[in-house]
Parts: sequence; structure tokens; C-alpha cells
Amino acid sequence: MTTTQQGGASLLDALVALSFLVTLACLAAPLEQLIEQQQLRAAASELTQMTHQARAYALSNNTRTTLCYLDQDQRCSSQWQTAISVFTDSNGNRRLDNQEQLLSFSRLKNIQLIWRGMAPANSLHFNGNGHTFVSNGTFTLCHPHLTQGRKLIINRQGRLRSENSSTPCEHD
Repeated sequence: MTTTQQGGASLLDALVALSFLVTLACLAAPLEQLIEQQQLRAAASELTQMTHQARAYALSNNTRTTLCYLDQDQRCSSQWQTAISVFTDSNGNRRLDNQEQLLSFSRLKNIQLIWRGMAPANSLHFNGNGHTFVSNGTFTLCHPHLTQGRKLIINRQGRLRSENSSTPCEHD
């Protein structure tokens, strides 16, 4: 008499495979959140570096520098976006003119950027002494999938400090 073997998975095999898939799914969610938190930290670090660069250039060259979002007319816009520029601003008009130099440009990916400060709300401006022009304020950086963000707080002397945002980020 001949016997045929039937191929298939037993209930135990199916349960082992299911538990393996559940374990992978449980590991994927925290990993995604860690990646999003790292993107937020990287954006905060990039903005910190650009702010230090603007202040250092102003001090070392005794000239005005501006950090802002430039619109299509090369003017600082009050609608801060994720593309930030640092440029020399010798006449203080908060516009990148032909004779002025673009020092750096960065696009902060997957990050919402909010500037809250004293007037003008469209830029952070350093004089030749490295001080801000009444632009004390706070940058708040948020990731669309995280509830808490990062704050970069700048004082009148141009010094920057960083902290976690104590309030949830506003998402559209």
C-alpha cells in the first residue's frame, strides 16, 4: 500500500508564524517614531547651526546678516516655510539684493517651522555686534506625526538655547 504525504502547515506552524508577524509589527511602530524624533532633532540642529553661522558671520565681518524664508521675490516672508536662508543684508531691508551674498540654504524636510517673536515677524536679523534687532523669540519645530516638538529660543544678545516643547504642536 502506498501512502501520500500531504503538505501543509499545522496549527502550531500557523501560530508561530502569526506570533512572529505580531512581534515584527510591534517593533516597527516604535522604530518609526524613533526615526521621526531623529528627523526633528536633525532639523533643530540644522536651524541651530544656521543661526550660529548668521551670528558668527555678522560678528566676524561687522555686517548685518539675516536668517529667514525667502519668497520668490527674494524678500523675507512672514509665512515661514521649511526652506531657510542666511544672507548678508548690508542695507537691512531683509531682502537678498544683487550685491548681497547668500551664505547658506537649507530645506528642513518633514518639519513645520513656526517663528514667534518681536517685530519683524518675517526674519531673524543680526547686526555687526552679533545682536538681534529686537528679534527675541522662539522657533518651534514640529513633525507632523509627533505630538511634542522642539523649541529654539534666542535672546537679544543672539544666544540660543534649545528645549522640548511643553505644548503639543499645532497640526493643520
